[in-house]
Amino acid sequence: MVPLKHKLKNGDTVEIITSKTQTPSKDWLKFCITSKAQSKIRVFVKEEQRKRSWLLGKELVEKEFRKFGLAAVRYLKGEEFDKFLKDGGVHGVDEMYIKVGYGKLEPRHLVDRLAPKSNLEEKPKESSFMEKVLKGASQKLKRTKSLISVEGMDDMLVHFAKCCSPIPGDPIIGFISRGRGVAIHRSDCKKAFELDQLRKVDVTWNVKQAGEGMERVVRMKITCLDIPGLLKTMTESFSALGINIQSVNIRTTKDKKAICLFDISVRDSSQLNQTIFELQKIKGILSVERVTS
Repeated sequence: MVPLKHKLKNGDTVEIITSKTQTPSKDWLKFCITSKAQSKIRVFVKEEQRKRSWLLGKELVEKEFRKFGLAAVRYLKGEEFDKFLKDGGVHGVDEMYIKVGYGKLEPRHLVDRLAPKSNLEEKPKESSFMEKVLKGASQKLKRTKSLISVEGMDDMLVHFAKCCSPIPGDPIIGFISRGRGVAIHRSDCKKAFELDQLRKVDVTWNVKQAGEGMERVVRMKITCLDIPGLLKTMTESFSALGINIQSVNIRTTKDKKAICLFDISVRDSSQLNQTIFELQKIKGILSVERVTS
């Protein structure tokens, strides 16, 4: 446990004891008795959120410019940039980064407004190692953005939380994460309730089911009797439903049962539910469930 100290503008200092990995949140208010202590914590939390949003926004802006081989620092100054800030009601570059970090300003708007169109249309004659890396990252982002829309924008950097592995058809929520864009969780994910609710953003699926090559991986737990040939029957059932098995782990118990963990690729929740239904009909299978933690 370590103390976190924060000095306020009026000279007061608030000290909170926490772990090295824990992030300040509103949950701490329930442990405070006086309104003065609660007020100090609120100020501290708000400043921490702005700081992390600034870092995330800066990274997203720089990445957007790099996608076109441009350096953001060359365009975030001058009369045209000042006019862009004024038109958007943004007071300075720091506030602009914070808005991008919270998903309220799209980085592509900056590129379209500030960078000459000729630069955006040009294709490099030679591809350096770094350009190849950026191209691969850009293609990965395009595959991701076609699945998720963040507050109406479908080109925000997102990643799917491994704790709940959401798939098209699942109710979802998003949280701005430091350095990795927006984390997508299932709405009923227990870990999501532990995250800072100030960083929550509205997210929606752009598709009803994932296309070929974009399937989502989920884990299924199958409890069955330990009898010969049952594993073969299960794999044949997966194959008949067009399900690709990524990995499988099986262990047996003393009471002659088997616990099977399958990592499978699915297009959406409907395909997953159909798979569970078909597996439950196989003689010898005791239970089938989706693992979400």
